[in-house]
Amino acid sequence: MSKDKKGKKVGRNSPCVCGTGLKYKRCCWNRHKENGIKIRELPKNSFTEIEAEQSAQRERESKILAKYGYYLPHIHTIFKGKRYRTVWGTIHWRRQSETFHEFLIYLLKCSLGEDWRKEQMALPEADRHIIMQCFQHYQQWLQDNADEEEFRLTGRFSGQPNGYVQYLISLAFDIYCLQHSLQLQGSVLKRLKKNNDEFQGARYEIAVAAIFARGGYKIEFYNESDPQIMKDKHGEFIVLDEQSGARIEVEAKSKRRSGILHHEGEQEDANLLKGNIRSLLNSAMKKKVNGRPYLIFIDLNSPPTEGKNPLDKPWFDEVMKAVDKETGGIRAGRESGIIITNFSWHYQGKSRAAKPEHIYSVPMNPAHPVPQEVWDKLSSVLNKYGAIPDLDRILANTPSTASNDPNVDS
Repeated sequence: MSKDKKGKKVGRNSPCVCGTGLKYKRCCWNRHKENGIKIRELPKNSFTEIEAEQSAQRERESKILAKYGYYLPHIHTIFKGKRYRTVWGTIHWRRQSETFHEFLIYLLKCSLGEDWRKEQMALPEADRHIIMQCFQHYQQWLQDNADEEEFRLTGRFSGQPNGYVQYLISLAFDIYCLQHSLQLQGSVLKRLKKNNDEFQGARYEIAVAAIFARGGYKIEFYNESDPQIMKDKHGEFIVLDEQSGARIEVEAKSKRRSGILHHEGEQEDANLLKGNIRSLLNSAMKKKVNGRPYLIFIDLNSPPTEGKNPLDKPWFDEVMKAVDKETGGIRAGRESGIIITNFSWHYQGKSRAAKPEHIYSVPMNPAHPVPQEVWDKLSSVLNKYGAIPDLDRILANTPSTASNDPNVDS
């Protein structure tokens, strides 16, 4: 038998390559011969080389994606004119020209379900869920930004998202990250779909969980069906840092404001920029953390104030006073850190979406510090929150739409 770089030919008396255990000549040889198929064995070291190259490729991709605050693998391929994506154990067979952003919107629709959509569409427009309202504004945004010349040249068109579109695509990306990492809770998705006070809390829990999921961390949710667990005051979930072995308790709370995000009452414009979060902090500080590092996330649910230094934000002084009073000041340390966010695209409507806001408060001597590597990765993800990277184009070495400014392709 002759050998070459591609390996040696499979002999007629060799085991058949199909794995039946029969000799090649008594199994697939005739069929291969009739169809002109030549079978060669791979050199013994081929699989080792392939595995090494695949590992190196994954490492290269991980370093690229980390620049965008994303630490999960991106699983997709193009085959025979179709794009295949794997999420939550399901292979999605999509058109090749579909952008990653379009896929996120499709996946969100699937997650919410057709029955939910029909229920919402049967309601008066003003009574529909904010997510459904965002879907409707997204369709209008697509029409407004459709550029035939851009589409002819590139096969896609792009545009700066408004508040409705940014709210929708950010939720879709959060859902995707939790599904992709197999960490989306059915119970929180059920609460997300409700037109009442449960929605706001569920949405923020999803945001915070997705931030850690994007960081590549495993999340351990509490069993809400266990009466004893529900009796204890605990956080939303525990983040597992495999590198250090730390188990970090995480609490997530979102400030409710009258008439906003399905909260009852009339909108009170005079109070929207206030940072009165003391009651939320008070509740968070009473949680049972069992000697673990403890991170508290609180969203202000306040209109954005672009172009201002964090120290000059209208809510900053009131927020820091609440932190000092409820935690004992910067030198105390029952909590390991407090992250104040303001993910508030729902205030911006048809106006251009602004960047989200966040600040940290970290005690000098926390009883149970969070590993520095976790802080570094958390900061990386938070700094990119709202900027949805086009993972397909990034890994294809083509210009990306991802940046610190939110941008959406269609």
